Amino acid sequence: FAGVLGETLFSVWWRLFYKGKFWTYRVETLIHSYTSLLNFIPWGMGGFLYLNVISRFAANDNLIRTAIASASLPFYIIFCLFFLIGLSVQLLAWPIIVRKKPINFRFETVTPANFLFFCLPLALSIAAVTILYGALMLKLALMFAVIASLAEYIFGKATEFFISKKLWVYNYLAFDNGHFTPLSLMPFALGGFYFWGIALFFQEVFKLFLF
Repeated sequence: FAGVLGETLFSVWWRLFYKGKFWTYRVETLIHSYTSLLNFIPWGMGGFLYLNVISRFAANDNLIRTAIASASLPFYIIFCLFFLIGLSVQLLAWPIIVRKKPINFRFETVTPANFLFFCLPLALSIAAVTILYGALMLKLALMFAVIASLAEYIFGKATEFFISKKLWVYNYLAFDNGHFTPLSLMPFALGGFYFWGIALFFQEVFKLFLF
């Protein structure tokens, strides 16, 4: 459920600034083809993939373990706070950017400048947690992006092979008939922190009620 909700929210965020969809689902679609009924199990496995990356590369890191355990504000609260600050800056800057454009203007193509503008909330959040918790946070962001993108590409190719249909296609800077776009590295990096924050939140909830 977290994965389906997350990719839907990401799609809505993308459409605030771009005319086309970042991806389009083609099978058992939901919510303007932003997601699919078939996504619950794959996203569940994706959540475990992210947590496995953390357990292998960060579980024994003292800085990560002690900082998250002892900080007055949990890591995910700090991350979300700076993400919302970045999003607010985006929304406040948007009327200035489009002041001489037609009503309902949206970017039609992805350029380095407008994509950097779109990535502002994520960049601000990663910068904040990297400063507070150390460079490992930046390394984790890169690992989240690369490992999850590779896993999704393999999954997409496998599903097309077995059911003769693409479950989704990417619409911007796409390669291999829409199976991959380098732009997806950004949402997959965000996804790692998203699932990590959810896991930490529910751990605290379970401790509260079970102990």
